[in-house]
Amino acid sequence: MFKACYTTLFKQATLSPRLFVLRTLFWLPLLFIIWYLLSSWLIHPALELAKLLIPLGLPNLIESLAIQQHYLIINTYLGAEIQAELPQGFARFTANFFTNGQHYPFLLSIPLDSLKYAYGLPVLTALVLATPTSIRKKLLSFGLGFVLVSLIVVWGLYFNTANFLALDFKTTFTDQAKTLWPLLNETWMQACIALGYRLGFLIFPVVLPIALWAQLNPAILSQLIYGSNPKPNPSSLAK
Repeated sequence: MFKACYTTLFKQATLSPRLFVLRTLFWLPLLFIIWYLLSSWLIHPALELAKLLIPLGLPNLIESLAIQQHYLIINTYLGAEIQAELPQGFARFTANFFTNGQHYPFLLSIPLDSLKYAYGLPVLTALVLATPTSIRKKLLSFGLGFVLVSLIVVWGLYFNTANFLALDFKTTFTDQAKTLWPLLNETWMQACIALGYRLGFLIFPVVLPIALWAQLNPAILSQLIYGSNPKPNPSSLAK
């Protein structure tokens, strides 16, 4: 009985939609645990890329960036006269306040959790493992998925930061951001930031990895939709 279940779950070459869902659900909890335990390592390439790109995309706003496990700490030039004016845990005292004429003694730091943009990786991996393909194609799918998820993380972190600084923070601080980077005053720029933030938070993390799997496995997708029969010809249906 065990052998029959093993063959059904892992070795059966053709899939029904129900069996494919069972395979995927079998892998998903285990992969989420592994993904979380290895998150600091798996997310590190994306965070390093974000460290390079975010200051370029938010000129005059970012002093420095740091990585702490799966968090990206964004140190900005936005500040306040007293620590209480900044959210708890978001303030840092600038060591250069007494030496370089820095206007604010307390500056804003934003800790961003990158994992909320990277959960598509275990989802994609579960789909790949549930798909009856060769080891070589599974590794290719995982590699492309890893690159895609890393780019999604960078997108999410950038637009999260931009949305927070320009649209979703206290007026005192958004005004500072708009002064440091005047382009943030433009209505079209604010609309782009709001759209990018929503896409990066709600759509891209899970939809794009699934779309990548579908693109790499069109025959499997067709089989899941139409069964073992070939896809019906639209011209024959018209008759």
